[in-house]
Amino acid sequence: MKWYTEPPDVVRTDLRWSTDGSLKFGKVWELRRTGCAIVVVSTAGDLIAFGSAVPPPWVRTAAAAELWSILLVLSACVAPPEIITDCLSILKAASVGMACATAPNKPLAAIWALIAAAVDGNVTSIVNDGRLKWMPSHGPVASIGAVVK
Repeated sequence: MKWYTEPPDVVRTDLRWSTDGSLKFGKVWELRRTGCAIVVVSTAGDLIAFGSAVPPPWVRTAAAAELWSILLVLSACVAPPEIITDCLSILKAASVGMACATAPNKPLAAIWALIAAAVDGNVTSIVNDGRLKWMPSHGPVASIGAVVK
């Protein structure tokens, strides 16, 4: 993780961590590369920190990169903070629990296993407690101002 600001204070409880994952050259398997970013804002709206990371080479999709950024947040913080993701499938996978998220046929199972270790196996609780939230994005221009959480 490379912070472009001072790293955030990971014990603060008034921070919102927004994550994003991306994929470059997705159609060309040999050139495909992922990246992720984290932006930390206080509940008062102040920008606290932002940075980016390059996941390991086996993280090969945008969703995997997004999940990797969530892993970075959970691994850095003393307790799971409020995390905002734009990947609804991640929120849904966390809601159904680790048995489903880490099933052998799930492409993100390896990252979910690492996340489970970071939260002592209780991934569903971060959704139930409202600490993992979804923010809609990637919609058409007509959705601006019309789509709500």
